[in-house]
Order: sequence, then structure tokens, then C-alpha cells
Amino acid sequence: MKVLIKIHLLLFTMALPVLAQNVLKGVVKSKQTGKGIPDVNIVVEPVKVGTASDKHGKFEFYNLPETKLKFVFSHVGFKTLELQVDVGKEKSLVVFLSEKPVLLDEVTVTSSRTKHLLSEVPLPVDVVKAKSIESKPFFSPSDAMAELPGVSLMRDGIWGTAVSVRGVSKQNLVYLIDGDRIETATNHAGGLSLIDMYDVEQIEIVKGGISSLYGSGATGGVINIITKKPGFTSRFSLRGSSSSGYNSVNKNTSANVTVYASDKNWYSKISGSIRNAGDAKTPSGTVLNSKFKDQSISAMLGVAFSNNIKSEIKYQNFKAKDVGIPGGLPFPGNASVKYKLAKRELFEGNFNITNITKRLSNIKLKLYRQIIQREVELIPNPKAVVTPGATHTTSGLLLQSNFIPDTNNLFIAGLDLWQRKYDGHREKEIKPLNKIIADKPVATSTFGNIGIFVQDEMQLLHKKLNLTFGGRYDFIKIKSEKTNNPQYIIDNGVKIVPPPDPQASFNAVTETNKSFSGSFGVLYRLTQNTGLTFNAAYTFRSPSLEERFQFIDLGAVIYLGNPELKPEKGIFIDAGIRFKYNKFKFKGNLFLNNFNDLVIDDVLIPDSLYKKQNVGKARLYGFDAKLEYNLSGKSVLYSNLSYVTGKDLNKNTYLPQIAPLNGTAGIKWNYDDLLTVDFSVKYAAGQKNVAPNEMETPGYAVYDLSVGFEPVELGYVKIVTNLGVQNLFNRSYRNHLTSYRGIYFEEPGRNIFAKVRILW
Repeated sequence: MKVLIKIHLLLFTMALPVLAQNVLKGVVKSKQTGKGIPDVNIVVEPVKVGTASDKHGKFEFYNLPETKLKFVFSHVGFKTLELQVDVGKEKSLVVFLSEKPVLLDEVTVTSSRTKHLLSEVPLPVDVVKAKSIESKPFFSPSDAMAELPGVSLMRDGIWGTAVSVRGVSKQNLVYLIDGDRIETATNHAGGLSLIDMYDVEQIEIVKGGISSLYGSGATGGVINIITKKPGFTSRFSLRGSSSSGYNSVNKNTSANVTVYASDKNWYSKISGSIRNAGDAKTPSGTVLNSKFKDQSISAMLGVAFSNNIKSEIKYQNFKAKDVGIPGGLPFPGNASVKYKLAKRELFEGNFNITNITKRLSNIKLKLYRQIIQREVELIPNPKAVVTPGATHTTSGLLLQSNFIPDTNNLFIAGLDLWQRKYDGHREKEIKPLNKIIADKPVATSTFGNIGIFVQDEMQLLHKKLNLTFGGRYDFIKIKSEKTNNPQYIIDNGVKIVPPPDPQASFNAVTETNKSFSGSFGVLYRLTQNTGLTFNAAYTFRSPSLEERFQFIDLGAVIYLGNPELKPEKGIFIDAGIRFKYNKFKFKGNLFLNNFNDLVIDDVLIPDSLYKKQNVGKARLYGFDAKLEYNLSGKSVLYSNLSYVTGKDLNKNTYLPQIAPLNGTAGIKWNYDDLLTVDFSVKYAAGQKNVAPNEMETPGYAVYDLSVGFEPVELGYVKIVTNLGVQNLFNRSYRNHLTSYRGIYFEEPGRNIFAKVRILW
């Protein structure tokens, strides 16, 4: 590892004096209207550098190799264009894109640690773009991702949400925001709710094991939420937007203001949002204690020291107060439970050098620190109050270099360090006794990870065959302090520290895990319009701090962690086909995910004492698919379908919390370039393949209708309006995955929504 660091430092030092040798400017216009197209993704092959066009459609590249390179222009609603450019001769480009309503695959993704068109990545990846987020009333990233095949929504009320990806959820997924880990308690569903939806540019979901790039936890997939950012402009630019929204189902009002400023040497952004919602309505009544209010602010500053040396700093602060958590096991139905405070802060700085030499295309260094704080108030009955809370601090460093051995080869090497620290507390007040008992639900502990990863991408057979090899070695160190519970007792105002005969929950522990993970991916183009994919991976997950050091006493039931847990291991296989021809596009995948040494709650005393153990073996398999068909120049039919089943191989029983066969079908119709109508149905079959003691769920179909109006330009201002109705017929139904904490309430009823954005 020391050698790798020294190599990176040497390359960094050599790169400092490198300055731009050439400038390539251009503009992207619509072939139909002749107007500039903003936010076009532009990727240069094989150097893997990219940019986006500004609001006038203009773009610039600096210090590109003076040879023939492939430029790929992509934008939702336009045909992707590949253009061969001799950079040594061309200094100015005018590019025309043809409009096309079919949307599949025409986006750029970064989840493979570098920029690629989605259609060129062998991994099973799906994307939610900002345009979809801005036109729908999504409360959280989970709501937005649930519209994708293979991704299912999990609820902990309305505000607190999570997702299941191909039957895998919580600790088997790695959550990222702008590539930075979101590490928090695995038994809370609100981790993805601490994100400002107005600030999201794109959500990328890797559906399958990818530990070779992201390390521990990525046995089921990776979710990367990318926030909005400006770009450098050839001259000073000041622009912004104000947005507002309303949802009738819980009287949710929201507002956002974002301001961008930029020049050729710098850019900046500041954004702020606020939301306030009451209890949600269902066809059968109100979901009590489901109200919430939150606010967020984010800021960003980017600086170009030269045309190929750039740096960026960012700050994000999301804070929610008085967030209701509806009752359910382990909470009584009449309990009052809420987050008194749920807060996320992110600090990040990164430094990027591009086009260093002919072979070394990029070096990136990133440092970040993310702090998540939760304070909960539980009132199970009028005689007791329980107030647990915790602070989760994750600090990380990423050092990555991209090399180009030849024009058909990209090699990535990186160093990934991160550490999570947990510091929690809990007090239980027993009012009739005038007594307070304090303990720690999880020992004060740290989880440190040092990972070295490499990935080699090759194009063979005249670029018909793409091969990707990846490998990663991780060294993990876990430490915990000695924990005695209870910590103290306050009896009639007298604090007793330590209390008599405390129970020693955990001794001080130092544990290490060493693991290797690998991956292999293939994309083979049978024809220009048809491609086959195959992915195989060996994955691992080191048990979380909660699983190792947990002490949860719910009165009648106690859950214990196990410091001696071994890492989970997995084998992931995925095979897919992609087809596009004229008006039709299809993408489908079959997958298999095997897990060994699964961490489960093993019964020590039935219905009263459980302890985490490595006793599980599990297998999940299924498929997901989506298609689009362009009926005419103005209408598009679309559909997706997914299925997964999973079994505990030791007990020969079904795994819990597996979504049933489900999908979406709809039609988008554009009327005379004035408005776009989207009518869809979301459906799910009944789930009868349930785990022991898990409730079966009947099937359902829910209809949605939305209308997006074409932007109205008033001078320097552009107004974008979206209206619609979710659950159009006020259908009463239950999502199978709402029951993971013992909650069985209905999904929200009819929701009339409106969203307005003013761009200037």
C-alpha cells in the first residue's frame, strides 16, 4: 500500500506543471429547431473525459491528445451521436442531434468509477434522471428508484424509506451520495430520506455484487445519488431556479431556491429547500403519526487552476425535526414514536488532474466526512419514555488513477480508505418510580477499512467485445470499548454511577478481517443493435457494528450482537440481452445471488432472547426487464417487469421481505409539443411465498396520471409546470415490504400533486 501511495504522489508531482496545449470548442443544437441544447452529456473515448453543454448548448475541452478521438453526445429525448474528430485539426465543432422520444439507455453513468454510456456498461445498471424527479412527487430517492425494474420500495412510514434491490436490502447494499459512503444504523430505514430531492441530478443503481470496486457491503448492489452541480463557462454566467410543490395526500408543501454562478476558472452553487407535511391519508383513514418537516442547504465551489487541474469543495446539511414513525412491532400500535432530530452533514474536497500524459489520463484525490445524527423519542405508554440516539461519523479518502495502455484499453487503480465511528446512548424513564435507566444499545465502536482496487477494461474484435476484470483487497479493523449496561441509574434524582451489579454486555474487542473480491464482465455486440452481457463476481461483507455489538432490550425480547461473526461471502451471476432497432428497445437480465455465512438472529430462548450468528446460506434468483416502443413520433409505450425469489437453504424456507412479481406499464403521449401526458399502471401479484410468521399480501393494480407542460418563456424566465394524480382511483392496497418492522398499514390513497419550476 505504501508503494501505491508513493507512486500516486510521484505522478501527482509530475503532473503539476502540465498545462493545456490545445482548446476544442463547440456547440450542440437541435436538428429540428436549430436551438442550442443544454446539459448534453459529452464523453471522449478512449481517454474517458467528459463534460456537459451549458444553457446555450456550448462546450469546451482542453488539452486533448492531438489525434482522432470518438466523441459521444447523449441527451434524454435525442438520438445518441458518435462522432470521430481529429483533435489536431479541428478547433471548433457544430453538432446537431435529432429528437427522439424513446428514452432507454441514453444517459451517462459513473458507477464503474469512470464515465460510460449506460448502453456500454456490462453491469446491470439503471438510472433515475433529474427530469423524472422534477416531474413526479417523490418524497425520497427510494420513491424514485421504486419505478425501476428489480427495485422495490420499503416503508417505515412516509418519510422513512429504503429499497430492496433484487430481494436484497439494508446492510447488503452500499449507499453513496456523490460517491461518499452513507453509513448508519442498519435497523433504520431513514438513511435515504436524508437527501434533498430538489438537489438530485441522477440516481444510479448497480443491481448485483460489485465488492471489487466498492468493498464491504456491496454484495447486493450499490446506490449512488449524484447531486446537481454547475460547470465552467466561457464567460461569466449567473442562473438559478425556484421550485415549489404540493401533495394533497398529506398536505405536503415544499420549496427550493438554487443559484449557480460560473466563469471559465470557477463555478459555485448554493441551494436551499424546506418541506412540511401532515399525516398521510389512505382509503381507510389516516396514518397516524406520519407527519414530518425538514430543511436542507448545500453549497459547492469549483476552481480551475489550469485547464487540466481542478478542485472542488462541497457542503451539505439536511435536518429533519419531529418526524413521525407510525406504530408497529416492536412498538405498540398506540405508541408515540418520532425522530426529534435526524440530521446529515457532508464535507468533501476533491482534486482532479486530467490529460497528464498520453498514458496517464486522470488522477483524482477525494477526502470526505459525513455525520449522521439521530435522536428518537418513544412513548410506549403514559408511564414510560425512551430516548435512544446515536451519532454515526464516516470519514474517507479515495485516490484513483486512470491509465490508457492503448486506445482500446482503460486501466483503473485506486486506494479507498474509510472509517465509521458509532457513539450511541439511550435513556428509559419510568415515571411511576421516578427512575431513569441509561444504557448503550450498541457499544462505542469503530469500523475501519483500507481497500486497494484495480479494474481493466478492454475492447477486442474491432470493439465488438468489451471485457472488464476487477479485483480488490480489503483490510478491515473493528474496535469496540468495554460496555457495561446499564450505564447509570437516576433514582429519585440521585445518579448512581456505576449501578450495582451492572451486566457486562461486551468486553473491549479488536477484530480484523482480510478479504479479496473479484469480478468479470462481458459485453458482446452480436450486431449493431443487439448486445449480450454476462457478469460474475465474488463478493463479501464484513458484519456491521450493530451486528457485532448490539444490545437491544425491548422488555420481553432481547437482541444480542456477536463480536466473533465471520464475513458474509457471495457468488453473483448475471446474464442479459439488450436490443434496439428503429422504434423498439428492450433490456432483460437473469440473475443468481448465492450467500454463505449469512448473519441471522439465532434463537437462544424462544420469543425472548436472540443472538446474531453465522448460520445462514441463502439463494436468490429471478429476472427483470424493460422495453419501450415508439408508436409514432409523439407517443411511446413503455413497460417493465421483475421477479425474485429467495430461500434459506439451511431451513428450506422462503426468505422474508421479498417483493412479489411486479411491474409497470404505461404510455407517454405528446400533444402538438404543448404538453406530455403520462398514463401508467403499477401492479403486483399476490405474495404467497413468505417466510415463517410473515403475512401474505394480495395483489393490486394502481393507476397514475401526470401532465407535463412544455416550458413557457417569459423574457428571461422559463416556467415548467407538472400536474397529476397518483392512485387515481383511490385504491386500497398494501405493499408487501411495508411490514419489515411489523407495520401493516395501507399505502397512501389518491394524491393530487402540482410542481412548478421557474428557471432564469
